[in-house]
Amino acid sequence: MDDDSASAPGSDDVDAFVEWVLTLTSWGAAWDLLAARADEGDFRFLGDVVIAAQERQRTDNDLPASLGSVSDHARMLLASSPTGAAAVEYPRTAAAASDRRLAHDAGSVAGRQPLALAVQSFAGPADTERAHRFRELLAQELLLRNPGADADPTLAAWFASERPSDPLQWLPPVLADFERDALLREYNGRGSSWRIPFGPVCSVTSNVAPTARPHRPLPWRPQAEDPERAARLVASFEDFWKTEIRTVSFDAPVGSDDIPDALLSLGMDALAGVEFGPNLWCKEVTAHEVWEQLFGASATGGAYGSGWGGGIGRSVAAKGLAALMGLGADVPFAAIEGSVAQFRWFRFDAQSDWYEQVAWDSGVACLTSDRRHLAVVAASDTD
Repeated sequence: MDDDSASAPGSDDVDAFVEWVLTLTSWGAAWDLLAARADEGDFRFLGDVVIAAQERQRTDNDLPASLGSVSDHARMLLASSPTGAAAVEYPRTAAAASDRRLAHDAGSVAGRQPLALAVQSFAGPADTERAHRFRELLAQELLLRNPGADADPTLAAWFASERPSDPLQWLPPVLADFERDALLREYNGRGSSWRIPFGPVCSVTSNVAPTARPHRPLPWRPQAEDPERAARLVASFEDFWKTEIRTVSFDAPVGSDDIPDALLSLGMDALAGVEFGPNLWCKEVTAHEVWEQLFGASATGGAYGSGWGGGIGRSVAAKGLAALMGLGADVPFAAIEGSVAQFRWFRFDAQSDWYEQVAWDSGVACLTSDRRHLAVVAASDTD
């Protein structure tokens, strides 16, 4: 972007740089100045720009678009540097960063740097609680993005070390089979992209049933209300998603072929007006494919949000699987990993008024081993 505003300040005065940025109508000149600083190895200046933007946002409860763009560019340059600058500057910028900001910074560093360079961020003690939080988030991103990262000596030593407690320490330092090949945000140049693991499915595939037939209603009864479990079932989906859940029991065992009928029997808004046939898609899948739905929503978001990154996404998705299986909130991760093979897992989609058939439609279900209890979550982020 070209800009005809006043010339850039020539000093190291970050405040003067920020004030200059606020006069710009386009930001290419500021990006170029930051790139020149990075080429000179002056990464502290870039970190100071990020901190100044954070302070402006905290003080004014607002961040002008120009300063936000320039701050994001400084973060990108830090994350992309082959010099290890991120290991120095990101802990410094973490002090005033929100959890979501730290999560996205961790993803950017892990997504732009080779493992051998990224683990430099774990050298020495973390000076602040926020710097430690950044490390916890970064460690999870590295596990998810680098097969075999758990064997890296630096990362393994850090996982084994005594450090301040953090909610992410509930996660083991080795991925479960159902967590492998996660769809994560990919970083390239100045931006990022990600693959969408959700629907629509009905528009591109046919139902598992070869032909349409009348729906066979199945008698069911609701399970006892459990607000805590209900919250975990939808925790992957932020508030701007619409969600619907059912936790039900059947008097007689149901098989995999009965699940479409079971879903249509539950009176869900998501499936209102849908009949058995091509406008309902339902398929038995692996635990990984259900986890991928929960992880994708939490880590990368939907149509109106950018998610919480890999570390938080990993935790929320695992707890979502536990809720689908009916396991308690305090269950250890090992119990989740050891239980998934005992359950049957399903995905579904429908051509209904509730599901918009655009890109962010999700439907998952879990059937217990005795085939008498079913948990269902429908979610959509389109309107």
